[in-house]
Amino acid sequence: MAYSIVERTDQPYGPWYDFATASGVYNWGYSDANDGAWGYLQLYDSGCKVGNGWNCTAACLDTELGPNLLWNTTNTGYTLQNCIVLPFIAALLAASDLTPTAVKLAQKYQIAPDASLFNSSNASAISWPVINNCINQFCEGNGGSTPGCDTSHAPNQDAMLWYTFTPNETYYQDGDGQNYTQNITFDGVTFNSGLCYNLNAGYDSIYLINGDIGGIGMFVSYLMQMFIILSAWLLYHFYETWARWPVAVTLIPFHGARKASMLAKKAQTDLRVSDHAAALVSALDEMQKAQVFFMLAVQIAALIALQNPTYIQATSWQQLFNNYGILFNLAFGGMLPVVFAMLIKRLAGTTAVYTIIVSTCCVIVSSVTWFLTWNANPDPDTSIVYTGPPIPQCAGIAPTKFCYQYGWFYANADATSKAFPMLVFCWVVQLFLILDVITLFRVEEADGSASKGNCFQWIEQRILRMPFWTRYDDKHFNQSRWRTMLHFDTGERMVRLLQSCIVFATECGFVGLNVVLITDYAHLLLVNDFQTLDLKNWTLGQVIAVTIWVPVFLEYLYVAAGGPEAIYKGRLHKDFEVVRKSTTQEEHSPHDHDDREKLSATVSSSAVELTHVEPVTLHRLPSQSPLLFAAKKQKNLSFETIAKALGREEVAVAALFYGQAKASEEDVKNLAKVLDIPEAKLLETEMTGFPDRGKQMEMPPKEPLVYRLFEIVQNYGYAYKAVMNEKFGDGIMSAISFSTKVEKEEDDKGTWCVITLRGKWLPFTRF
Repeated sequence: MAYSIVERTDQPYGPWYDFATASGVYNWGYSDANDGAWGYLQLYDSGCKVGNGWNCTAACLDTELGPNLLWNTTNTGYTLQNCIVLPFIAALLAASDLTPTAVKLAQKYQIAPDASLFNSSNASAISWPVINNCINQFCEGNGGSTPGCDTSHAPNQDAMLWYTFTPNETYYQDGDGQNYTQNITFDGVTFNSGLCYNLNAGYDSIYLINGDIGGIGMFVSYLMQMFIILSAWLLYHFYETWARWPVAVTLIPFHGARKASMLAKKAQTDLRVSDHAAALVSALDEMQKAQVFFMLAVQIAALIALQNPTYIQATSWQQLFNNYGILFNLAFGGMLPVVFAMLIKRLAGTTAVYTIIVSTCCVIVSSVTWFLTWNANPDPDTSIVYTGPPIPQCAGIAPTKFCYQYGWFYANADATSKAFPMLVFCWVVQLFLILDVITLFRVEEADGSASKGNCFQWIEQRILRMPFWTRYDDKHFNQSRWRTMLHFDTGERMVRLLQSCIVFATECGFVGLNVVLITDYAHLLLVNDFQTLDLKNWTLGQVIAVTIWVPVFLEYLYVAAGGPEAIYKGRLHKDFEVVRKSTTQEEHSPHDHDDREKLSATVSSSAVELTHVEPVTLHRLPSQSPLLFAAKKQKNLSFETIAKALGREEVAVAALFYGQAKASEEDVKNLAKVLDIPEAKLLETEMTGFPDRGKQMEMPPKEPLVYRLFEIVQNYGYAYKAVMNEKFGDGIMSAISFSTKVEKEEDDKGTWCVITLRGKWLPFTRF
């Protein structure tokens, strides 16, 4: 029989040829035609290197030179694999059972003929002295922390033959195709190939992920971060809109659908303006600051570790890559929850420039961490440390250094190409949040004045001013119930609907990605035989990592119990005070109205919604109008609130603002008080003079809502006249002895505007 030897000049595992793979290369799991299980012995030219040549005999058999040549090299795995097959090649060489080419290869690697190295009838005759001496010495001092040292814990030890040579396996003679059978049987204890078995954190702290980035406390802290953000998202929507649905369903059996709906809306409004809702926003702000600076500290530590891997203090390749794997998760931990929290704050109308800046810094640093981890190329030798008892038979290198379950590093979802869409998603949302607070564009207010707005407001104004939308509104407004229900009756409502859909889809994306990140964190616990987290290793630093979120819960409970006004009063300078805005249900339901003047796509604060007024030309307004509207906006008051202070109807008060009604001295006094304007300043205007009515509006009006009123008169004016003449005779309804009011009604069909006109009937006189 003449056997072949295949020389492999490649490095299929790069510099990370691990212990278990190198010592178990001949098994049924390999389909490569060059692997031993399919009929060939093989030698790697990367192994047994000595200077410019090879010497496998010295590396594998010389107990003086071998430890350095085998364990203290950059190609230990390939040398180890060569040493595994050396006894068989030496025995075949001694028996002249190698082909001429195989003989030359054996000579090249300085493998001498030696039948004593392998005897198929005597298992103990198989000789791997350099390998066994190292493993035995290592296990003497580290057996308690290395379960693989105990053969009873390594099930493959009693089936060692599956890991080196399969018995009764067919080997092929080179050239003539004849089949030969080589029976190789030996005791499992001959060589401990299960040294890396069950090498995890449960046995010793040297196998843990670095506690500064992946200890049990840090792990719990990461999970708490995710659950707090998800809970904040759920609570925000519950307080804002979702609570009404379970309330309505609960009340329908007792009150009927219509009344149950009205009661549910009222309950939702009460919850929306409750102290709990305010406490949630306050706690979310506290949460954002805490997680931003916490994750910045973690990212900086990760960047330092990436620059100097010895700081990780890994004792094996497996532990090193476990640490690198968690860095991917930490990078996303500095992006996903941070950007998601910013989005929730934006929905709540509490975005601050400072928060945007620090959050953006966190996202940038986290992105750098991810890319550096992706491109990391740690040195397989200098990155590993050993602090155990001396092991000269291993040249000071622990054989467990080469333990590595190849592929786990890339099994992490955040470490694959799947992560790129997640990265882009976070960047795009963060960019939009930044653009939202940059107000460089000219945006017209409803009162005709101009202010600085963001690009989204500017774009929306340009879109809604297109002639197409004016024609669309005139054609479809209130013409179809289903269009109204679907928000398709006006251009503005369609834009609002599109915005809502985009925002909701973004929120769903964040929820899904946060769940993915939580499952990725589970890899700390579920890494097959290489568990990386010791559940009992609670240190002071781990406790601190968990308590970092305690202020968030305390903030919520404190504000909810004491009320935001009382709580924040103690946080401000004595010259400042906290005032609750007057809030109505309409302010939080902008999608239920045809508010063409409300052109801001991103404004959600009730203050801005209240102060919008009808767009008229400023130069046509009397001098008191800009003064009154500015004060109204500053105080954030509705016409309803001002009317109650004056003891008049809302429409009458609005007429005072537009100079369409004469103000009494009492009106001026009350207006000065409620709007905090000096009374003398109001008296300097034309408020108490005789109004010059009817000049503020061009005919026909262009403003959509005013035009609808004009349209009512245009369509029904003669119908009104005919009915009035029949009821009252020949005459007119006075607009002088006159009152009017606007009321709101709701039923199961929607929200209705009720305008009441009450004028004295004045008959024509005969003369």
